[in-house]
Amino acid sequence: MTCKANPIAVPAMEEGGLIRDYILANLTSRDDRLRIDALARKFLKSPSSLKKIFKANFDLPVHEFIVRKRMQLAQQFLRQKELSISDIASITGYQELSNFSRDFKTYFGYSPREFKKKAPFLSYFSGSTTHLTVISGRKASSSPWRKDHFDKF
Repeated sequence: MTCKANPIAVPAMEEGGLIRDYILANLTSRDDRLRIDALARKFLKSPSSLKKIFKANFDLPVHEFIVRKRMQLAQQFLRQKELSISDIASITGYQELSNFSRDFKTYFGYSPREFKKKAPFLSYFSGSTTHLTVISGRKASSSPWRKDHFDKF
């Protein structure tokens, strides 16, 4: 009689949390670890099922979550003013300064340089609802964003 090992089923909620934790732990990596195909291989999923699990748990596409977290980190570094913008781009996982600057301006409405100059005068949140641009792949659209939306991250 042969014994077949039964794989242990991990609930999608736990999988989503594991994926999120891995992304957060590797947020500053400049390699391809956070590409959808690499994440799918890491978690033994197809790219489409990984995207579905993540979106079901966090109401955001994986790519958008990564960009948001990188932009929040960049914002913190820009407020400190000790680092150059190119250093901040590198620290937040961007290989190209132009990509970082484009994403930052799309997300916050200011270039990193403008933000750095205005940082003392800007609050993290200008009320309970702020209009930020949501980045989804290469296409950007305006979307209301609430501070409490990140409580589950």
